[in-house]
Amino acid sequence: LSLDWGSTLSYSLGVEYTYSPDISLRGGYAYNASPIPQNNFNTFLPDADSHNLSAGIGLLVGERIFLDVAYMAIIFEDRTINNSVGSAVGGDLDGEYEKYIHAALLTVSTKF
Repeated sequence: LSLDWGSTLSYSLGVEYTYSPDISLRGGYAYNASPIPQNNFNTFLPDADSHNLSAGIGLLVGERIFLDVAYMAIIFEDRTINNSVGSAVGGDLDGEYEKYIHAALLTVSTKF
């Protein structure tokens, strides 16, 4: 099975602002182009170009305990598909696909 995926570039930018010795604010943006061409699109990985937005905060709690909280939203561009990949198994993949991913992170760490 040849998927014929191509090479793509991703672009990203992240920033951190130290508000105080105990608080750091973070944010970021990334753009990822899909490597999957329309003629090989399949629902096992319904990929599309995406925009990733993230925000987070790092806190020093006590003398050596760090708490980090972050959120990321991945917004995939709508993708309209018109191909014959599903025809081999009697299905039809044609249509419009949209997807969003939300992720949260909480970490606790210490420095010895």
